[in-house]
Amino acid sequence: MNQKKYSNKNWLISLLILIAFGMQTKAQTGELVTSVEAENGVLTGVRVASSISWYSGTGYVTGFDNGGDQLTVTVTVPEKAFYLIMIRYHSNDFKSQNISINGAGATGVDFQPNNGFTSTSGG
Repeated sequence: MNQKKYSNKNWLISLLILIAFGMQTKAQTGELVTSVEAENGVLTGVRVASSISWYSGTGYVTGFDNGGDQLTVTVTVPEKAFYLIMIRYHSNDFKSQNISINGAGATGVDFQPNNGFTSTSGG
């Protein structure tokens, strides 16, 4: 996979886990089951800030400047099912990050530039 280098200016992330599941069809209902704040996760090489408004919780995580920088959060769900993960973020530049769930292979998620906090699907 080709890796592109992107600017890291103003890369901010707050997490909102939007859970959506159905019984047998696994259809997504859009019902919010739980949410996790990024600033409460395990931070490696990144920091919590609060100077840009419209974040949720007590701040946002920023400083994803090096390859080893990461954020790890624990999410508890009520039952085994398919869930939709929504990630709330702000970035002035395009970013692509890998997301891994339960240590499984990572999936790439693209974060488009925006003018304020917005959400994208994390899978």
